[in-house]
Amino acid sequence: MRALATRHHTGLDPARGAVAEVIGNIAATSQAQQMLSQRQEIDVRTLLVAHRVLMDASPSPHLGGVVRLEQNWVGGNDWHPLDGDFVPPPPDMCQPLLADLVNYLRSEDHSPLLQAAVAHAQFETIHPFGDGNGRAGRAVLYGVLKQRCAANGMMPPISLALSGNRGAYLDSLAEFQTYVGAAHDPGRSAALVRWLEVLATAVHQSSVAVVGYQKAIEVLQRHWRAAVGGRRGRSAISAIIDHLPTNPSVTAKTLSEATGFSERRCADALRRLKAVGVVKDRTVGPSLRVYEADKIFDVFAVMSSTVCDPKSSDREYAPVLACPMLPVPGLTARP
Repeated sequence: MRALATRHHTGLDPARGAVAEVIGNIAATSQAQQMLSQRQEIDVRTLLVAHRVLMDASPSPHLGGVVRLEQNWVGGNDWHPLDGDFVPPPPDMCQPLLADLVNYLRSEDHSPLLQAAVAHAQFETIHPFGDGNGRAGRAVLYGVLKQRCAANGMMPPISLALSGNRGAYLDSLAEFQTYVGAAHDPGRSAALVRWLEVLATAVHQSSVAVVGYQKAIEVLQRHWRAAVGGRRGRSAISAIIDHLPTNPSVTAKTLSEATGFSERRCADALRRLKAVGVVKDRTVGPSLRVYEADKIFDVFAVMSSTVCDPKSSDREYAPVLACPMLPVPGLTARP
């Protein structure tokens, strides 16, 4: 899905921390998936750069974009792989296996969903990095679907759906990874089909959730435009309203860089939006003023929960949309 920038400024409201963390992961994944969606241009170096982006904000950024030189394993203990749940190929095989994966990513031999499933499973089987293989593998999955299914659209948060069915995801992936036998044996196909079913279910659930999310965002934006006189077209306020769903925590400077309007015009527009209850502000440090569209975070939180619950519906958004504006100090709360 489109990038949603986390509240990267200091002083994050703890109550929003979990949502902001998910949003931040999506922001990094979005940047990486964009790199990996250029199928005809992708090479091993692209994979390394994408991994570096994903690892920038991690506890171990020095591992970003570096193919491992040591044997690693999943599960077990830190001393030897004998008790591990899965032991990837030795390090000297990583580069040729990644090159083979890149060739597959450039192809159209399979349907988009099957290609995404095979590419993700194969990447996780190679496990080419010292850390961050899971997030990089998901970026590979997103990259395939972005290029072949949603070049200009919003990518559904498939990772959230997979995390809600984590047991089935890990079990089906492990069945694919640990199969030993002939490549065309029915057992290998059965393992792949099971993983494909898990992925297809996640894609469906997250796609349904995204439709509800987009509708809720459109409702918010209609209320916001009405509150400032129906602004559309080329204006700083209109540009900010368009920008807030993908970056709900902003400053005048970041908005200026994103919209092309001067920092002063963005600051004036933000003060106007604060006055009608679209954003609230807070001061971080001696001079940095941060503006936050809390309703975007609220809608995203609803979407995150509905992704993992197929029984939910658009009605979950009703409490948020019933009051689309933030309370304005000194004024009666708007309906």
